Amino acid sequence: MTHGKHLPDYYERIGKHRAREGMRKRRKALATWNIPHIEGIDGETQNGRYVLLASSDRPPLYNPKGITALQFIDYLLEAPKGTIQVGYVTHYDITKGLLSGLNDTQRHILLDTEWLAFNRFDKPVTIRIHYIYHRTLEIWEYEQMDLKDFWDKNKKWNRKFLRKAMLYSVERFSSSGPFLETMENFNMLLDKPFMESMKKLRGWSLWDEVPRDLLIEYNRNECVMTKIWTYGVIFFYHGIGIDLRRYNGYGSAASLMLRKLNVKEYFQESGIFTIDELSRLYIAGRSELFRNGEISDVYYYDLKNAYVTALSLIPSLSPKKVRWQEIRYPSMEDLEYFGVSRVSWKSTDKTDIIWGPLPVRDMNGAIYFPLEGSGLYHNLEVLEAIKRDNWEISVEWTRIAIPNIPENFENMTLEEAQKLRKGLYEYPLEKVRSMVDARAKMKKAIEKGSMSFENFGLDELNQLFMEQLMKELLPRTPLAVLDLYKGMGNSCYGKLAEKPHGKKLPSYNNLLFASFITSWCRAQLLRHLQTDSIIMTATDSLICTKPIFGENLIDGFAKWDLKKHYSHGFFLVAGVYSLGDLPSKPYDEWTREDRDLFKTRGVPAEELLKVWEQFKAGTMREISVDVPMLNGWKVYYTRSKEWLQAYKAKYGQDFKADEWCPVTKSLSADSNKKRDFRGGNKYIPSIPAVPNTTESQAERRYRMFEGLGVSEAQFDNMVWSRVG
Repeated sequence: MTHGKHLPDYYERIGKHRAREGMRKRRKALATWNIPHIEGIDGETQNGRYVLLASSDRPPLYNPKGITALQFIDYLLEAPKGTIQVGYVTHYDITKGLLSGLNDTQRHILLDTEWLAFNRFDKPVTIRIHYIYHRTLEIWEYEQMDLKDFWDKNKKWNRKFLRKAMLYSVERFSSSGPFLETMENFNMLLDKPFMESMKKLRGWSLWDEVPRDLLIEYNRNECVMTKIWTYGVIFFYHGIGIDLRRYNGYGSAASLMLRKLNVKEYFQESGIFTIDELSRLYIAGRSELFRNGEISDVYYYDLKNAYVTALSLIPSLSPKKVRWQEIRYPSMEDLEYFGVSRVSWKSTDKTDIIWGPLPVRDMNGAIYFPLEGSGLYHNLEVLEAIKRDNWEISVEWTRIAIPNIPENFENMTLEEAQKLRKGLYEYPLEKVRSMVDARAKMKKAIEKGSMSFENFGLDELNQLFMEQLMKELLPRTPLAVLDLYKGMGNSCYGKLAEKPHGKKLPSYNNLLFASFITSWCRAQLLRHLQTDSIIMTATDSLICTKPIFGENLIDGFAKWDLKKHYSHGFFLVAGVYSLGDLPSKPYDEWTREDRDLFKTRGVPAEELLKVWEQFKAGTMREISVDVPMLNGWKVYYTRSKEWLQAYKAKYGQDFKADEWCPVTKSLSADSNKKRDFRGGNKYIPSIPAVPNTTESQAERRYRMFEGLGVSEAQFDNMVWSRVG
């Protein structure tokens, strides 16, 4: 029996029990997956006004005077409950349809904090917006309440929710480029002649004269294609056991993949490295041009599945598996353990000056490989540099993860124990290699036109449904769909390297793991740099003048692929080159493979093509092209008053946030400041300069986070008190 004096405690316990039950039900609901209801969303502008906002499933909103921000909000909120709204690129629509309709104060708050709440003047509701630039727009509608109370953490339960809308920008599920090209690569292009003819009108005055009905038809095609393509993406990932909950691109799939791998269980314990050390340790790949000019016999090698392979080689750093030890002036045997070392190096009389061994970042974040420098590096890359025997390398200290030895091995000699220890690492992320295997299986399934789901844990009915669905889809599925798998694998690295959002670290941020991945890639490149043949390197590829791998393209865990052998190539500066004979047809008729032959680093390829022969002959050294760009309000707010005045003086018009404005893209044959081609001889290897590396922008970003000096819980409270 419950006595009266204990009733408050009793009801408190019952309340907590029901709360726990509610949490369990919500978790169970999240654990089940249903096919989401998707709507494609797109809009159009005429005469400088955003006049059309449309859905694949609902009648469009058309206002020739221009759609207001409140109309934009209402249209999204009017979607059926639970609808996921997706646009191929939403930056333009949100800039024109929403942000430009807010007042300046509202825009600043939303762009600075990602959150905004305001009371509408035309109806008794409070609108709350969460906008992650270029990714996600969330809008909530509540019964109107005082804004101070609305943001009060203790009064948030008083909010009376009415409606919600979600709009995702889904272009990051593809690396194919423009909308029509992406749709065509995935066999999703509807009425190709009509769509291409309409696209060609964009940017011309005739576009402003397109009749309303024709504009709506064109726009609806885009909405429908976006919807169908997104469903294709969703079913693809479901077929390999990844049920998307968010739709921001490959990163959404990668987060689920990392969760399935329980990757956080293998993170290093806190306190082993400071954020300052980790930010200095993390450096991206190795992109360098070693010689320029016209070069014969060009071999293009690609390091296959580089990021996925490197991720699988990271050992478990759980305190249950390893203990950390710091050693001053370590031996080569010490460096064979997983760990990080403080290294310095300089050239000697025998140094081949074509390259430096290890990277450094300058104050602007640019990466160099100088002949003299110092920094923190993963041991595997340090060992590779030492093996080249080309520089004087000194290791001041190393911090290594030593695997724990089982108790029954205590009587071993030190040499036996060390040998055993190095073999006791556990590599739980080896499972990630299944991504490579699954990609191969998907390729076979596409070629075969069918796929089995018997090992995916589905009940018999769902299994049959998915197999029948795949029999319909796979024969029409292009190999480009495999980019969805590769993109997820590479984005696992991206989630580990994800930068702070504001002053908060993302969930899977681990710069020790992320830096190992890029370090492993650089080590593979360093192993094969040869003075007499190297032309250039990128993060996971190298171009050289001879078949350096011979018939064997497997080097330990690294697997290389000879993409192609070209009779010749021309290399201007880093990232700007042509391979073989370029197509003679107009650039807009080039295929995706054709475009891989000509890299221009931001300058429009069609413009550079017009003068490419002059650059090759040396009669032209620089080109500047004005490219129309929609920069958005976030970029606009970074421009100084002086910059805006100079822009108007140069172009005779204002720089605007929500209009296509000219921006100059320049390319100079003399612009590669990293390298000095001596005496003007384009065939002499270059000498790396020594950059200023006091502290880079990337390092400062992480140092700012560390400087907060608050716990994650304290930071959450700070954020909640500001944005709810």
